[in-house]
Formats: sequence, structure tokens, C-alpha cells
Amino acid sequence: GLAVEHEDEGGRYTHGLFGIGLEKRFDARLRGVAELAMPQIASSRHGGTQASAGIGLAWLLTHDCEIDTMFSRGLNHNTPYASFTVGLSIRR
Repeated sequence: GLAVEHEDEGGRYTHGLFGIGLEKRFDARLRGVAELAMPQIASSRHGGTQASAGIGLAWLLTHDCEIDTMFSRGLNHNTPYASFTVGLSIRR
């Protein structure tokens, strides 16, 4: 994809973004995910390219409630070294 960012000085620049994910359903309630994320593909003067790879699990507690977790590892010096998330999703 493409995105347009506005700079503090009033200018703007365009950068790319890319992501791909895989999902494996283990049973009716548990699934695993793997992803490659590049939320910013830009020149170094605009922050450079950010890239990470992650793996995670999602557990369906009920038909309308899910808990998930993911570990991501940065793939270059423009991306945080590692991150860990836990989430709760509720459908209303």
C-alpha cells in the first residue's frame, strides 16, 4: 500500500507499507498466526524502513470473546528490538 504523512514543518512525503500473515487453526478454539509487517518503507530522511516478524496465538473463549498474544522481533535498526502483546477482543 501507499500512505501520505505530513511533517511538522508543513511538508509531506509518501511511503509504502506491506504486510503478510499466515494462520493455522489447531482446533475450533485455538489458532496460531505468523506475520511479516513493514508498516513503513521509506528513505532514511523520513525515518527509514521498519520491518518485523511475529508469531502468536489466539484462543476463542466464547463465540464473542477472544484472548490473543503475539511476540514480534524487529528486523532492522529502525524497528524496536522486540515486542510482546496480549489482547482481549469482545464482539458486541
